Amino acid sequence: WTEVDSRIMVRVLSKEKEDGKQADGGWKKGSWTAVVNELKKQGSTKDPAKTVQKCIDHWAVLKSSFVAVQRLWALSGFGWDDSQKIVTATDEVWDAYLAYAHWRKNAILLYDEMLFLVDGLVATVAGAFH
Repeated sequence: WTEVDSRIMVRVLSKEKEDGKQADGGWKKGSWTAVVNELKKQGSTKDPAKTVQKCIDHWAVLKSSFVAVQRLWALSGFGWDDSQKIVTATDEVWDAYLAYAHWRKNAILLYDEMLFLVDGLVATVAGAFH
């Protein structure tokens, strides 16, 4: 998945949510078809075609990453650089959380969009962030 593909997916899912097509546990099947169709029109041409199942799987990865970053950010000693969409901390704090080292240099560029999409579906600490 390219960054462009992920942005397309999140944009389509945002529209689906605005249109009331987000179910309690996730997305209605037609939402995934809308994502696939939009990816066919605008997505990366060097990647293999995205199926409904590949979209569902990628959404799970995006959501899992979002939740991991939120949980990390909520820990004592961590902060947030909103301009870079990255978790911040001192070297000492990062050293204490080596299991999360991936997030030291990796941004969640779609953070705000993901917050909109998962709000109400997963436990978020949105009040702490905005």
